Amino acid sequence: VEVNFNLLITHFFQSSAFSSTQFGYQSQIKYRYSPPLEVGVQAFGRFSSGAQTWGPYPQQVLRVGPVVLGRLRLPQERSISYNVGFLMGTTQHSPDQTLRVQIEYEF
Repeated sequence: VEVNFNLLITHFFQSSAFSSTQFGYQSQIKYRYSPPLEVGVQAFGRFSSGAQTWGPYPQQVLRVGPVVLGRLRLPQERSISYNVGFLMGTTQHSPDQTLRVQIEYEF
């Protein structure tokens, strides 16, 4: 089992739509079944949805859901990594559903 948590600090220069600094996070817990197949849960959040830096829970953006990921090894030390998740919003400021797909070719 592997657990990751990343705290994100975003600063906007010359933006009137958002506060100058926002705080968010990305987290993941996954089980390494085998190198080409791992399963887990991902969560992505932002501590406010608009102009303020820190909002109460109903005004935060939070998406959480299952993920399938892994790495397929190719000849000559190359590989393809994939990450597919289906995230569901937990607050009214979150998108209802998000399909997240990431594919990476390493050479």
